[in-house]
Amino acid sequence: MNSMFGRGPRRPTGQDSSKGRASGQPAVESPSKAAEVWCMKAEVLYREGHPDDAIALFDKALELNPREVRAWAGKGLCLETLGRHNEALECYNEALVDDPQDAEVWYLLGDVFEKLGRHVEALRHLDKALELDPCLVNAWIAEGLTRKALGRLDEAARCYDQALKLDNHSPEVWYNKGNCLCALSRFEEALGCFNEALVLDPNDASAWNNKGVCLAALGRHDEAVPCYNKALEIDQSYTAAWRAKAVSQERLGRIPDAVEAYRQFITVASARDAVAVERIEQHVKDLVSAQAAS
Repeated sequence: MNSMFGRGPRRPTGQDSSKGRASGQPAVESPSKAAEVWCMKAEVLYREGHPDDAIALFDKALELNPREVRAWAGKGLCLETLGRHNEALECYNEALVDDPQDAEVWYLLGDVFEKLGRHVEALRHLDKALELDPCLVNAWIAEGLTRKALGRLDEAARCYDQALKLDNHSPEVWYNKGNCLCALSRFEEALGCFNEALVLDPNDASAWNNKGVCLAALGRHDEAVPCYNKALEIDQSYTAAWRAKAVSQERLGRIPDAVEAYRQFITVASARDAVAVERIEQHVKDLVSAQAAS
């Protein structure tokens, strides 16, 4: 495939790059080679954050060579980035027609199925990716997410362990392993994972929030509150952090602070949180009334 997926460009079969130069005639660029050039330009646009523009260039490559694996896979990745998952699936399937042994494309297919909530299909594709390339870290991460979604938490944790053997400097792996251990109520171990993730990426609001959740679950609310504060410094609209902070403040007996945090949660909550908002509004009224009566 291409450099975006860990491989360099392939020379078209049978092409002699010296032909033409030796005879003094200018070399004629084959359609396959021209398609690779369009792919390289498209990849630059993708890395610069322009997936729509990149798709147009991948399409140019496919006009020149409809069986260019690099273009099908690259276009699929752009579509996936844009949330057009079903179209991405079509592209990845086209890529596999000509290169069914490409582990990266099997992983990308599995990743899309995982995002679509089609976990059984995701697992089948991810297993194939790892059969072809057991060192594919991203596939281990996606496999862990899929097994967690299927409720197979111990298996998910082992997937992250495999990923960490390959790359223990990935904040994403540490973060996801921490989430998995949280779900298993292994809070001390989860806390260690979130700490590792934050060493590698101290600006991850979710990792700060989830570290606070672990501390709160261990009864360490006084340590949890600064974690929620850090998450909220990074993302003021983080509803889960406002709510978790309010609960910890309430457990610590800091009722005015708890009320303020609950009110902030109500302010930033979305329409899908309507039930929770209604319940918390009543809880705030109860807290204020109890404090006034004391």
